[in-house]
Amino acid sequence: MFNLLSSFLTSVINNPEITKLIKLFNDLNKFLVENIYLTYSLIALFIFISFSFFLMNSTKAMMVHNIFLLLALIGNFFASLTIFYDRGFNNLGWDKKSICRWTELSQEFQNVSIYSVQLIDNINTLNYNAPTFSLYYPPAIIDTVFFQCSIDNFVFNILGLCFFVAVSFIISKSLKNVSFLETLLLIQFGLSVYYWIFKSGQFFIFETSFLVLGLIAIKNNKEIRSVIFFVIFGIQKIYFLLFAFLLNKKRALLNIAMLTLIIANLVNYNLVYDYFQFWFSSNGYVFGERVGYHSFFDEKLSRSSISTLFLIKEVFFNLNFINTLEISSQRLLLLLTTFFLSLIVYFLFRQFVSDSTEKVNVYLKALLITVLFPLLKPYSLIIYLIIVLFISNELKQNYFLFSFSILIFPNFISYTAMLKMDNSIDYPILEFSQLYILIIHFLTTVFLVKFKKEYILKYKS
Repeated sequence: MFNLLSSFLTSVINNPEITKLIKLFNDLNKFLVENIYLTYSLIALFIFISFSFFLMNSTKAMMVHNIFLLLALIGNFFASLTIFYDRGFNNLGWDKKSICRWTELSQEFQNVSIYSVQLIDNINTLNYNAPTFSLYYPPAIIDTVFFQCSIDNFVFNILGLCFFVAVSFIISKSLKNVSFLETLLLIQFGLSVYYWIFKSGQFFIFETSFLVLGLIAIKNNKEIRSVIFFVIFGIQKIYFLLFAFLLNKKRALLNIAMLTLIIANLVNYNLVYDYFQFWFSSNGYVFGERVGYHSFFDEKLSRSSISTLFLIKEVFFNLNFINTLEISSQRLLLLLTTFFLSLIVYFLFRQFVSDSTEKVNVYLKALLITVLFPLLKPYSLIIYLIIVLFISNELKQNYFLFSFSILIFPNFISYTAMLKMDNSIDYPILEFSQLYILIIHFLTTVFLVKFKKEYILKYKS
């Protein structure tokens, strides 16, 4: 059945009429590059119009929004056609390729675990064709990784598309102020998220499902359920366990969170030691010399690496703070600095917005934690977009109209232009469009909640 579907979709995408549309979109790419200042002007225009939603009356705002809704639908249809045409529905993203290669190696060398097989000593001793990128999913969910690697690439990509539809339906049914189509367009194409997910082959379904379930539980005042869901969500990216501890005003909730975490890791308790060895041994990820293999410590601030860790690294190296230190000391110092600075920002922020309503307060802190994520990547911004939908449910409609516009259009223009660029770093306004749009949106949200209380529904002064 899937072979028939694959053949059908391939024939559709190669249809002469469809290829004409793709050529038209490619011509637009070229036009935006050749007229770069016009491109900058368009980005600035959409940012300006986004803020103007706060000044429009409801009738005019909805009229403009409906036009934008249509534009978003058409624009992203063209962009999706192009990416499927260029890469095919059987696309194997670089992350999935590396991760699944590690699972194959661990099965080939059955006496070596999925984590031990990635140690530099084993790579050199066993002399196998190791992938560039590492796999660092924790033991609690490693079985889901093996399962997803067993899925055919075409099926995997189609499931990803179906997931966006399903989760958008669930979210829109849970929120009263946002339609299904608005939800789908925002979480799939906002900040160009889907293009990065598709191209990199992200395993995003598991974590996103539990994030949504946790946020729905918060909305429905189900504290225990929300903590459990957030722990399962956070297991995939350990940093996001902070989401669960955001809600722990009662000791009982903390105990539930810890119990859920322990039970989850007992599923593969025999891998826990190897997991820590992979991270912290002398030939592991943090302290080992992974020459010839990718490490996020080696990345630089760029459109694919937009987090606080890479920003701090850039500052440290430019100021010659850590240049003379050993590699392991550099990495440890970067991690500790990022961690403690994030803690300071978080606690100051928590005090700053403490006078908002309880749900808005939780959503705001969740947004901040996402922005501060040390390994923030373009595809992980789906977390931010989903939280935006839930906080929109607590604020006046103007906020969602603003969010929909600013989170979709500036990045869509940047993404479209960069498709035809070999050296996008020469155009920092395009290169870092996700980062500055993210910051603008986040600071605007904080400003509204802190200083424009009238935008908060059910707020009591």
